[in-house]
Amino acid sequence: MVISTVWDVTEQKLDKEEILTLNNKLNFLIFTLNQLTSAQSIAEVQQIITASARKLVGSDGCTFVLRDGNSCFYVDENSISPLWKGKKFPIAECICGWTMLNKKPAVIPDIFADDRIHLEAYKSTFVKSLVMVPINTSKPFGTIGNYWSRQHVPTDDEVKLIQTLADATARVYENIKLYEELENKVKEKTKELQEQVNELQRFREATIDRELRMKELKDEIKRLNSIDQKS
Repeated sequence: MVISTVWDVTEQKLDKEEILTLNNKLNFLIFTLNQLTSAQSIAEVQQIITASARKLVGSDGCTFVLRDGNSCFYVDENSISPLWKGKKFPIAECICGWTMLNKKPAVIPDIFADDRIHLEAYKSTFVKSLVMVPINTSKPFGTIGNYWSRQHVPTDDEVKLIQTLADATARVYENIKLYEELENKVKEKTKELQEQVNELQRFREATIDRELRMKELKDEIKRLNSIDQKS
């Protein structure tokens, strides 16, 4: 009876600790989402995500991957040691590609026991476990990957937290991309208008110069005529 009571109390304590931990993570998620809405560039979004995702799930590394045709491009990372930043892999030969093509997370507690993993790419890394989630689940254009240097079974809550972060990233990323495209179009149009203004200015200056020369010529003709009349 005593053992039963102690077990119940322990279970209740663990439940409270888990709830507190989850609550802290949710608060941090909200903080991160607020950061994302204030991001001014795609590069800033990538930095926020890779740093925040690690803290959110306690991983040892995080990557931000974008689809580039039939390749996966590792554009940014935050990690205890280098992973694959700046490298590209065929979409059919990497776990981020699998995640995008299947439009769902890949949860891998042991990379050595999962045939979706091409181990050659992991030989020089610390990675033992990972979870990869798609950015924009309806039409993935990238992934967020989290990695552990130890055997780790990502919980459902961890996967949901990262996926929520990825979903928010998709919206912010698309908005910033659209804004940057519009900004570039405005710059191009402004450049075109400035060139037209410059052309008009050159034409005006040439016209004024021509008119001045005509006036000088007329004045000279008048002067010569005046001399002829006097003589």
